[in-house]
Amino acid sequence: MPGFWDTLGKNTDDWAPIASVSPFWRQANASLETWKKEYRRESGGILIKGGKLNDFVGKSGERIEEKVLSKIRGGSNRSEIIKDIFHQSAPVPRIEDLIRTRLETQFLDGVPFLAKKLLEVAKSFDEKAKIEPKGKISGYFAQHITFSLPMHFRINGNDMSCQVVCEIQVATMLATLVWENSHGLYESSRITNEKTEDWQWSPNDPRFLSRQLGHMIHLADGLFCNLRDKSQSR
Repeated sequence: MPGFWDTLGKNTDDWAPIASVSPFWRQANASLETWKKEYRRESGGILIKGGKLNDFVGKSGERIEEKVLSKIRGGSNRSEIIKDIFHQSAPVPRIEDLIRTRLETQFLDGVPFLAKKLLEVAKSFDEKAKIEPKGKISGYFAQHITFSLPMHFRINGNDMSCQVVCEIQVATMLATLVWENSHGLYESSRITNEKTEDWQWSPNDPRFLSRQLGHMIHLADGLFCNLRDKSQSR
């Protein structure tokens, strides 16, 4: 359908504010101060800056199209993949980040701590909510929580009920800085289905620089935790 992806992108823009005021996100925000105090008692560190969790944002129609086509190209049975992606009555693809938010912790061990707390709350609203630790060869390190919310897909003046998968990305501040400055490289590699040997032996390739930096930052995040713990034990 002409204009379908743009229409889908406009819907995600409408869904994001709804997710940001959903009962799940309100409860998570209400629990944030308690979580911060608990983490402080356990580690002596700061969990996350600010007194409010970030709002959700919608994925653009162009990015959704790229991700859907990448999934279809990457599989051997395209018809089954399409059925899996578009399994519900409304033409809304089941990909994990139609709407998403990213949370930045101060320390590496704050990532699994906060992710686990969020999952516990998410499961009280969606029993199928899950967590997935990410540690990729591309240097991306984060933990993702996914859950579904009921929404309405608006197209050509019609409303269709659907389930929308939402994603919460939890990572350290340093890891987020690397991700923000190399995300375009990741997106382009997904479109072209690159191989690791395309960049792993080319030190002047920007993919080599950004991805090795991602691993270095992950190591640095771990060292900061060790330094914090040793300083407190003295």
